[in-house]
Amino acid sequence: MANGGRTAARAASVETRRGQERPVDGLSFVSGVSGCPVVSTTHSQFHEELVLSQLGYQVVSLSGAILVLIGYAALQRGLLHREDRWFNLLNFVGSCLLAWIAIIDHRWGFILLEVAWALLSIPPLVRRQESR
Repeated sequence: MANGGRTAARAASVETRRGQERPVDGLSFVSGVSGCPVVSTTHSQFHEELVLSQLGYQVVSLSGAILVLIGYAALQRGLLHREDRWFNLLNFVGSCLLAWIAIIDHRWGFILLEVAWALLSIPPLVRRQESR
């Protein structure tokens, strides 16, 4: 490269924020959702992959939230009780999905909340199974 310019190795070693693009020798180095670099040959290809990836994460997080809310609504309406297997299963699966998304996104408050929520749902599930 020209004097004063960055070499490809130096440019590749520069930290970037998620979603920022760095051109290096005709390729685009992009920080992925998990923070790992992703190589994309074209901007439109990268954009399409990012949108699909983000859409997938949104579907997972919305599914988790819906499962938790279904359990809560059923509890409030008297359709389920706090010891019911379905109530705790909805809470466990929903909070695991939300915890997974929080872990990927490094959201420590939500990680604590969702992991605790999932762990608190396990004893009634096990107790229910043992009593049968």
